[in-house]
Amino acid sequence: MTVSELESRVTSLEAEVEELRRQLDYTQALAGIKRGLDEADRGLGTPLQQVDEQLRTKYSIPRP
Repeated sequence: MTVSELESRVTSLEAEVEELRRQLDYTQALAGIKRGLDEADRGLGTPLQQVDEQLRTKYSIPRP
């Protein structure tokens, strides 16, 4: 194999690795969303209204 062919192959492999990283990020994001939805279905977590009130109090944010 020539140096040029090796460089081309390396470039191709780098593109493959980048695509696999994007796919992994996407898969991990979906898994996180699914975990969050499952927790919400089980009644876990903090209701939005409660979080809103806590943040408004903590940071003195007026209600619109």
